[in-house]
Amino acid sequence: MKMITGSRGLSILYNFLEKFKADANYTILLPSNICHDVFFLIQYLKMPYIFIDINIRDYCINQEMTIKHLKKCKKSILIFNHSYGIPTVPYAFFLEIRNISPTVVIIDDRCLCTPTMETNIDDNCIDLILYSTGYGKQVDLAGWGFGFVGDSFCMNMLQVTFKKHKYLELKNSFYKNFLNYLPDNDSELDCIHVSNNIDDIEPNYYERLIALEVEKWRIHKSTIIDIYKSTLPIEIQLISEMNNWRFNIIVNKKDAILTELFRNNLFASNHYASIGTMQHKHDCRVADQLHQSIINLFIDKYYTQEKAEKTVSIIRKYLT
Repeated sequence: MKMITGSRGLSILYNFLEKFKADANYTILLPSNICHDVFFLIQYLKMPYIFIDINIRDYCINQEMTIKHLKKCKKSILIFNHSYGIPTVPYAFFLEIRNISPTVVIIDDRCLCTPTMETNIDDNCIDLILYSTGYGKQVDLAGWGFGFVGDSFCMNMLQVTFKKHKYLELKNSFYKNFLNYLPDNDSELDCIHVSNNIDDIEPNYYERLIALEVEKWRIHKSTIIDIYKSTLPIEIQLISEMNNWRFNIIVNKKDAILTELFRNNLFASNHYASIGTMQHKHDCRVADQLHQSIINLFIDKYYTQEKAEKTVSIIRKYLT
C-alpha cells in the first residue's frame, strides 16, 4: 500500500470518495454514530447513503445489518469507524463482505486510533485506511492527516475543487434543524474546512513527529487514566480498549454531570449523537441509547491531573 497525506483526514476522504461519485450505483453504508463531519461531507458530495445501527459489544457498525444492506445494494462503499479509538480491525468481516460483493469499497476510518505508519499484509483487503492528527485526536498536531491506498489506486489530491461555503451551509442547516442551535460565529463551522492545499510536510519528518507525540501522549494518558480508573466505579467504565482516545463512562445523569463540569470550567464530551435517529429514517436504537448515557472524559495533553481529580469529584456526587 502507498501512503497519502492531506491537510486533515477529512480532505483525504473527500478526494477518495470523489473517485466514485460519478457512478450512481454506489451507496455509502455508515454507522449511525459516525463523526458528523463525515456525514456533511457525504451530503456535500450528494451521494446516497444508509445509516446502520451499531452493536452493543464494541459500539462499531452492526456487521449482520451491514451484510443485509450490502446484499440489497448494487454497489456499496462501507465506512467502518473505530468507535472511541478501539484498535481491533475486523479483517474477517472485511473479507466476508468482499466475498459477498467483490465490488465493495472498504474504508477503515482509524481517525480516533493511535496513528501508525506501519501496515501489514492483512490491510490489503482494505481500499482506504485513514488516520488523523488534527485537533482532538490522539496525536493532536492541530492539522494534517494521512492514509493508505492500494498501490494501483490513482489519487491526485490537488485536482479536486471544493467550495467551502456550500459545505458550511450544510452544517449550519444541520445545527438549526436537528440541534436547535446556531453557532454565534464561524469558528465552530470553520473546523470542518476541507482544504485541498496540502501542507508541505516531508513524510519522514511527519512520521518522526507522530512517533514523538505518541510517546508523550502515552505517558500523560496513563497518568490521567489511572486517576479515572482508580476512583470511578468499575461498573460505569467501558473496557480498556475503548479508552485510548478518551476515558468513557456510562451514567444515568449525563446532562447534569456535563452541566456541572462546564460550570466549573472543566470539560467532557458525549460523541456522537445518532444522525440516523435524528433523521427519523433509520432504526438506530443502540447508537441512540449510547448517546443518551455516554460521557467521554478528556485524557489529552491539555487536561491536567488537577482537572481530572476535580472531574472525578463532581461525577461521584451524581452517582449516589
